[in-house]
Amino acid sequence: MVLIDLGPARDFQQFLGARSIPITELEKRFNEILKTGRVVLYCACQTYDITNKAVFLEYRGYRNIFVMLEGYPGWVKRGYPVESGRP
Repeated sequence: MVLIDLGPARDFQQFLGARSIPITELEKRFNEILKTGRVVLYCACQTYDITNKAVFLEYRGYRNIFVMLEGYPGWVKRGYPVESGRP
């Protein structure tokens, strides 16, 4: 599973190998996203913005895209695993 943070690079908080591709750069950098495995897009942005980018990827042959509308806070709220730099 690959997590793609679509939020601004300055707000990026890496967890579990997440990658930062700001939503404003996605159309130029989408080739960095694999078409295999699961890809989860997330950001604290408007629902329309993130779903629009998911559709953009789908039109380019991506069938492995999932959207987490609530961003990182939603991930934590659901109790999904996170890593921290502390032992």
